[in-house]
Amino acid sequence: MHQQLGTKKNSDIVHEVRIGTVRVTVHATREPDGRPNHGVEVRRLLESDTGELSETTTLSRDDLLLVARALDQAHAFICRSQRE
Repeated sequence: MHQQLGTKKNSDIVHEVRIGTVRVTVHATREPDGRPNHGVEVRRLLESDTGELSETTTLSRDDLLLVARALDQAHAFICRSQRE
């Protein structure tokens, strides 16, 4: 399933890593006791023949190493932010 780019609520995105067509976003929320909680989403950006952008959660073999690099960077960001 493809989602039109820009239709997702971006208000809780605190960090984004983009490598090629792979985009990893880090979202921040608070636990009831006030502790920060982070969630991560992985998307692949697609461009149609007409130039319209969309995104999907389906990954191909060629995306996997890019996703691993992007997730490593997202993990490092979360670890740094929890130490602050």
